[in-house]
Amino acid sequence: MAIPFDQAFKLVHDDDPRTGMAAFLGIPLSLKMDVEPLDRELNLPTLRTDQLFRCRTPSDEFAMHIEALSRFKPEAIEKQFKYALAITAKYDLPLHSHVVLLTDKDLPTGPVAMPARRKGDLRASLRIRFTKLWEIPASRILRMRNPGLLPWTPLLDTRGDDLREAARRIGELKDRELSTELLLPGGLRYGNREAFLERINRLMTTEEILQDSVFYQEIMEKGERKALRRTIERLLIQRFGVLPHRLRQRIAAADSATLERWADQIITAPTADAALT
Repeated sequence: MAIPFDQAFKLVHDDDPRTGMAAFLGIPLSLKMDVEPLDRELNLPTLRTDQLFRCRTPSDEFAMHIEALSRFKPEAIEKQFKYALAITAKYDLPLHSHVVLLTDKDLPTGPVAMPARRKGDLRASLRIRFTKLWEIPASRILRMRNPGLLPWTPLLDTRGDDLREAARRIGELKDRELSTELLLPGGLRYGNREAFLERINRLMTTEEILQDSVFYQEIMEKGERKALRRTIERLLIQRFGVLPHRLRQRIAAADSATLERWADQIITAPTADAALT
């Protein structure tokens, strides 16, 4: 069964494979190339790839195979070789083999050995093209104006306000599905969803956090009161300075309904005590 971020990655390419290739593989949109999805099921033995396409340019035609890994796995590189053999046997096309690494977890410090095989008269080797998402500038995705790519921003090389801008755009769309998809890569990058939500809250302004946004709804509906409590404390400090211990205790003891009411009051309250009434 596909794990959530794998499925989300597949959906990006299912909806618009060409811009997905531009975003994650660096293949410019200016290159004239038709992309046709190929059957991902490869038999004898049965294998199923993450993504497999027939690509045509004015001067070339080839198969493009893409696998996404949450962390580096030596056995996945061996499996890439098996995929390559099956793909070329089924389609008889030149092959471009890509592995997209979502994080740098378990990445070896030295070069990765490329798989090669010699069986009787058969000699085969494979060049694998690695894409490291954390080295791709997030600005590339932001320039494309494709909402389906925005949830992948946390795994990219974010500079300045890139992450905040991606979150702001998803919030403006009021798209719960995109918000959920953002939490998957965000949790992968920062350890868990709560840590990612706290990171988002640190980047957003008071007004952006307290608007009726998808992120705010996600926090409430998932019962993540801890993240909301920290957000309220941060906003109160931003407006009124250091919080007395008694107010911190009041925030820690509050239920979801009370926290929601206080969140609505912070912007206009004249004092910290008034915000928590």
